Amino acid sequence: MLLPSICSPPPLQYKPSLVQLLDAHQYIDGVHDNMGYTALHAASDFGHDDVVQLLIKKGFDKFIDMRDKHHEQTALHYAAMNGRLDVVLTLLAAGADRRAKNKNEFLPRDIAMIWHKYDVAMVLKEPPGLVSGFRVIQASAKMVKVEWDEPVIDDKVQAPLEYYEIMHRMRSSQQTHIDNENLSLEWTTLPLIDYESTIAPRGAGRTHTFTALLPASGHEFNIRCKNCCGWGALNDNALMQYTPGCEPSPPSEIHLVKTTRSSIMVEWHAPLHKNGAGLSGYEICYRRVGECEHTVGGGGNVHTAV
Repeated sequence: MLLPSICSPPPLQYKPSLVQLLDAHQYIDGVHDNMGYTALHAASDFGHDDVVQLLIKKGFDKFIDMRDKHHEQTALHYAAMNGRLDVVLTLLAAGADRRAKNKNEFLPRDIAMIWHKYDVAMVLKEPPGLVSGFRVIQASAKMVKVEWDEPVIDDKVQAPLEYYEIMHRMRSSQQTHIDNENLSLEWTTLPLIDYESTIAPRGAGRTHTFTALLPASGHEFNIRCKNCCGWGALNDNALMQYTPGCEPSPPSEIHLVKTTRSSIMVEWHAPLHKNGAGLSGYEICYRRVGECEHTVGGGGNVHTAV
């Protein structure tokens, strides 16, 4: 039988026969007549993480929350009861339900606490909830400052926060040198922000400033937070902010083309960055050698932009 092969330690000597049974299409979800639970329950109960991984690889992930006959407990309950931290992590990674209750309405976390397996109980707490109040509090042509409120943490259910993760992507642009069809649809993730580094005075939100943004563009932001149990969800509706246009960059490559007794012709290249505002004109200043003040235009000069 499959189950007795892994009920008693050490399991490694039985692993070849276990593989053979699985390859021979042994019923993977078979229930032991006396014990009332499956091979996955047994491997989790005795802490055989290598066997748990093998069973999951062979298809037991489909039955990972299957209950035993006597206590209606999942494999995660058994791993939690005996402090099998490595097994708990393997089961969670495979999709085990940390909210599954046994017939006495106990969660795996509750079982771990009853049996004083506090390290396991901490891991079995839930990831944090949504970050609330995510908002823009300041914006300019190239900068956006966001603020958010600290999520409410239920210590009995959720572990303390460790990190925030803020994401950004540009969604639209009015600038002629940007191809709107090629704007990024992928999020750019900032380096993780340590929770302690964002602590704000009572009543104030936590903040982060984005700089070097493209003017006259639409920018989208989102945020989530993390504890030792994993990441919370991103907000359903990302935050959208348009940055205003600003003054263009200077014209480039100004050079002399032609001179006469009464005129000077100069050429230049248009600004590389118009920064979202259409050009309405150029202002050309000149001064005679030895003079301190510039004269703006005039004088019958000829100006050519290229």
